[in-house]
Amino acid sequence: MDKSIKLDHNSEQKNKTYSGGDSMIAIEQHQGQTWMRVREFLTTVDIIYITGQFKGHPCLYLAYSSGYIHNALFKNKALAIKYKNYDFSKIKS
Repeated sequence: MDKSIKLDHNSEQKNKTYSGGDSMIAIEQHQGQTWMRVREFLTTVDIIYITGQFKGHPCLYLAYSSGYIHNALFKNKALAIKYKNYDFSKIKS
């Protein structure tokens, strides 16, 4: 990721240069976990995807730039519905 790029979603020039959903990714290692950090050019917050287990089920956690988990994605539709209102911020990344 190019840290020299200064994001500004109000910049007319950058809106023309990085139109649409242009983003960059970086694969990072944090305490034995693999994180995929997605940095959108026109937003101020990165989204981090973290593989994990939730109550014995494989999932993909979503976290903000800070690393705080805010959601989980499940392959199984029934599990996704079961935990749709769960407070995933209780989980430490």
